[in-house]
Amino acid sequence: MRNGCGLRTVDWTHSFLGGDKGLDVAPEPDGSAESPYYETLEFTPCGTVENADSQELSVVRYQQIVTRKSDGKVSHDQTGYWMWDPATGIVMQSLTIPRAVTGLVGLLFELLWPSAQ
Repeated sequence: MRNGCGLRTVDWTHSFLGGDKGLDVAPEPDGSAESPYYETLEFTPCGTVENADSQELSVVRYQQIVTRKSDGKVSHDQTGYWMWDPATGIVMQSLTIPRAVTGLVGLLFELLWPSAQ
């Protein structure tokens, strides 16, 4: 079945909803430090957006927040967009982490999910 974006409907969201079973393991000279955490991942549909009158992208905004169980402090806050260009078959992800880190990656959808074709 295909959805409004031209993509085959794939039920993958349950894998990305976060939870409370995360464990950050950091190497230390005398072993490792372990820090349990909670994780949430929120998706907001942006719909179809037009880029330069020649490209239509289906866009979903997301925010991922990782919070340490020990002290309730946020250790990771990532915001970005998943974008789909049906004309080229390219899926793109942009992301920003507020430590001067940003990125953009794009791959052909069929390389990401060959079974969904």
